[in-house]
Amino acid sequence: MLFDIEPAQPPRAALHAQVALNRPISIEFSYSVPDEMAARVVPGVRVAVPFGAQREVGVVVSVTRDAPAEVVRIKPIAKLLDDEPLVGAELLALTRWMAERYACSWGEALSSLLPAALKREGESAKVVVASVAPGIGAAQLAELEAKFEKQHRLLRTLLEIGAPVELRELIKRLNISDSAARSLQTRGWIVLARVDVAADELESARADRPRPAQLHASQSAALAQLTPVLERGEHRTFLLQGVTGSGKTEVYLALIERALQLGRGAIVLVPEIALTPQTVGWFRARFENVAVLHSRMTDSQRLRMWRRVQRGEARVVVGARSALFAPLPRLGVIVVDEEHEPSFKQGSTPRYHARDVAVERAREAGAVCVLGSATPSLESWHAVREGRFTRLSMPERISGHGMPSVEIVDMRCEPLGENGNKLFSRRLLFLMREALARGEQALLFQNRRGFAPVSWCSGCKETVRCANCDVALAWHQRIQRMVCHSCCEESRAPKACPTCSKPGLRFVGAGSERIEHEIARVAPTARVRRMDSDTMKRREDYERTLAAFGAGEIDVLVGTQMIAKGLDFPRVT
Repeated sequence: MLFDIEPAQPPRAALHAQVALNRPISIEFSYSVPDEMAARVVPGVRVAVPFGAQREVGVVVSVTRDAPAEVVRIKPIAKLLDDEPLVGAELLALTRWMAERYACSWGEALSSLLPAALKREGESAKVVVASVAPGIGAAQLAELEAKFEKQHRLLRTLLEIGAPVELRELIKRLNISDSAARSLQTRGWIVLARVDVAADELESARADRPRPAQLHASQSAALAQLTPVLERGEHRTFLLQGVTGSGKTEVYLALIERALQLGRGAIVLVPEIALTPQTVGWFRARFENVAVLHSRMTDSQRLRMWRRVQRGEARVVVGARSALFAPLPRLGVIVVDEEHEPSFKQGSTPRYHARDVAVERAREAGAVCVLGSATPSLESWHAVREGRFTRLSMPERISGHGMPSVEIVDMRCEPLGENGNKLFSRRLLFLMREALARGEQALLFQNRRGFAPVSWCSGCKETVRCANCDVALAWHQRIQRMVCHSCCEESRAPKACPTCSKPGLRFVGAGSERIEHEIARVAPTARVRRMDSDTMKRREDYERTLAAFGAGEIDVLVGTQMIAKGLDFPRVT
């Protein structure tokens, strides 16, 4: 009897995945792929893997059938977290480039791309909010002051806010751990609760921006160079240099409109301080589905908006630097407005510059990148001179009005004021009082917060510095504390110089708090408000103050860079 015997098949090699973890180690880690996951483990999906005694979430960056020769035992992937790739090939390539350029691991670069809710296994729709318990006030605050600095800072901030606030955002702002909040909760002085996340205020932002009947000549000239490149699907980077009021925003809107007609999407980056309802509303007035991404969103808000973009429900993304990593399919245009702004630099790992990453992402996507500014950065100007960027000029205001007059006052020629201070020139005081008498408004910009930025000893000529950061401590008079603006550490003012023990430190210079205090003295009838990170604890505070200023309820607005971007108030003269 004859039998048909099939030749023996060699055993199929097992799949192995290279997984990038959010660790400061510039290698990827190999894990075996269980058979039941073999068809779904592909580059771009998230997986939970064992790492030492812990379990971590990483992103698969490649899959191979060849096991690394130097590894004796390879652990298997514990859990597959996505049915489809969460990170596409374009963003994988971009994060790989970021890892090489900014000297970080691939996993750290990928971590900057994902919302916080996707960096862990579970996705929660609730957030933890903190609020002050009933009956808690100044007595409890005084009890904490001497021994429990971080708890004192947290309770004081909650008392100042006077409303429930997300705990994660609060401890991040104060640069403390959540142990201070847990200790206050144990004392019964604050209440921590898990609540459903509310919608972000900017999701409903609307602003009336009618379409102009006819574009200005410089706007038409800029679009004549931008549009053909977009239609051909080429990548080029343009530096759009236009004076304030030249209509750069209308150029952005028209270019994005053409991209949408071609079935492509757009990302618009603006500085965080310029991300106002007015700015977002301009884009919502023109386009129906606009997603907004910014740093003040809760984890759940950011995840919900990120998912909308991933599903293709929003084809225009507006936001701060992190919006650059939105998973937008078929990207056609990237706009970086105010490209010279330092807020586009990321201060933690990976320490990237959003302008440079935007250029690289546009190159990967075959998209047009537009860098807009009235005062371009030196790097962009140099790129134009080298021929890497194309410069477009918009030197005139579309209103036809000339540029504002600028007066430079030599303060060395000004007489000393009270206590030997020279905060305001006679010219400034004259113009401000004249404006107030006419019922007009004034903006006073001082890019330093606090009362005095330096505490100086007249004996040894030294300044009081932070023990952690070695930067000068600023004096904040309202809270009677010395504050480090780098690490947020606080302390009471020393009675004598820490270096030479001479008593009587001098508070030198002026911050926004001191300007506010002095304006109330020289113009006692003026309604003055201060806008800086000390007074604007929540986004609602920022919007409420701007609304009051726009309604004429504030005469003089004093502030840091918060008041320098994205504002348009006709009564300000």
